Amino acid sequence: MLVVISILPTSWTLAVADAVGSLVFLILPKRKKIAVENILAAKIVDNRREAARMARRCFQSFTRLIAESVLAHAQITKDNWREFVTIEASPAVMELLETEGLGAIVASGHIGNWEVAARAVSMIKPVNVIYRPLENPYLERELHGGRGAAQLHHISKYKESPMRFMKILANGEMLALMIDQHINEVGERLRVEFFGRPCWTTRSVAMMHMTMRKPLLVACAVRTGRMKFTLHVTGPIQFRRTGDRELDARVLTQNLTNEIEKVARQHPDQYLWGHRRWQD
Repeated sequence: MLVVISILPTSWTLAVADAVGSLVFLILPKRKKIAVENILAAKIVDNRREAARMARRCFQSFTRLIAESVLAHAQITKDNWREFVTIEASPAVMELLETEGLGAIVASGHIGNWEVAARAVSMIKPVNVIYRPLENPYLERELHGGRGAAQLHHISKYKESPMRFMKILANGEMLALMIDQHINEVGERLRVEFFGRPCWTTRSVAMMHMTMRKPLLVACAVRTGRMKFTLHVTGPIQFRRTGDRELDARVLTQNLTNEIEKVARQHPDQYLWGHRRWQD
């Protein structure tokens, strides 16, 4: 598919991505089943046939993400990024983004195209994305290998120490993390509810916010057209500290999770339902 992207017009490329998504939906029955079960359990739709249709659109959304990210690497620049991405945010958030030297922590989820969102914001100030490498080395290489930019850096969560992350924030840069994946590591996780179901998620965002006292945002980029996206940014997030660090981390992380759920409910066909989010 990636060879095709380099030679076809954008509209054809995205059509091919949709076709590949439909094919992947058919040849990965285990992932298909996970997606359908998750959509039903989240009560997005109330019957299996509709859940299967939505699951297929979600697979297409992910293969589109891959195609769009490759296209964005070639097409989106500092001069034209606003033609592709619209930012919906409060004046306080825009001031934070546009003021040099003001760093922030950004919590996000697997909705729409998170890769394009990071690239767009990096046109304003440096963005560092902490990510979990994909299990498929081919997709991992294509999504993250060499697709950074002057102010966009992908950092594997397994290759850097927390001190690097704190230095990034102290330097006034953006630090972005996904918080909607299952976490196995006992010391790094806490329990929250997502779509009314308990799940494990990272505690890293809350702990960094409480330690560094840097502004905290929630950002999700949804697809609105052909290579068109709207980045919804909420924040800076406010919450009342109790002095109980564990309780504060759990409450804050639940608040962040609630914000991501709102966007996922509004755009369920762009959410990554094929991930085993709810595990013991």
